[in-house]
Amino acid sequence: MNTKSSPGQIEFIRDGFKINIRGDGRKNDQSREYLIQTGQLKQANGSSFISLNDNSVNIYTGIKVEIGETDNDEGKIILKIESAQRTEQNRDQENHINSDKNTLIYLEALLNKYLIQNICKKSLCIVEKKKCWILNIDVFILESVEIAYLNLMAAGINAALEDLVLPKISITHNNLTNEDEITLIEEQFQSFSISRDFKMPKILLIGQIDRILVGDLTVDEYYSVENKYIVVVDVYENKIISIKKTGSGFLPPEDYAKIVQFALSSALKK
Repeated sequence: MNTKSSPGQIEFIRDGFKINIRGDGRKNDQSREYLIQTGQLKQANGSSFISLNDNSVNIYTGIKVEIGETDNDEGKIILKIESAQRTEQNRDQENHINSDKNTLIYLEALLNKYLIQNICKKSLCIVEKKKCWILNIDVFILESVEIAYLNLMAAGINAALEDLVLPKISITHNNLTNEDEITLIEEQFQSFSISRDFKMPKILLIGQIDRILVGDLTVDEYYSVENKYIVVVDVYENKIISIKKTGSGFLPPEDYAKIVQFALSSALKK
């Protein structure tokens, strides 16, 4: 959707929030139903396809791996987002976004900060301070890109990581060069225990109108609420990693506990 909702549409959406009935029939704390399939991209080391039940949003995520250099005990994850349709204009009017940045760049920054940086990458290290696995994650959206798709893209990335397999390798030490040599073993792969190795967080996008909280926002709802919060949840330990209020202003202290409770409840549902 490339144009802002009209004042009448915004008022209609907000009135629905106040009586806990949204335009698609959901309550304020209900998430949309969506399909997640893994292993859809055969040439990838891990992949996923996520689609809303009404087919309004369709996202493919693929992961290709390579061996690279590291100066610590962690591997690397490189994220790139593309779309079949670019939005004709940037609808986001929040103060902290420069007008010359497009939505794709902003989404990449959000996912890198709130998802990728919170993933443990130690299991991707091959030889400490020398060699590591690099995960190249490509996200492809069949529709126009919107900030409101943040949580769906994060879910797609997590599903692709759950599908990840790495080639088996052998490591031998070359006494002549005093270097470790890594050899890929063809047609042999190793999978990961995601909860142990990556501990991927869950990202929620929560809106607020007056004192009412609304989860899993549609595009129109995203531009109808007064405040938006990006909440990162550790679903393995059932705790909040961070809460970020987008745009100007600060998170009111009196709303913090309410947002925490809302987010933890939402994260456990799906």
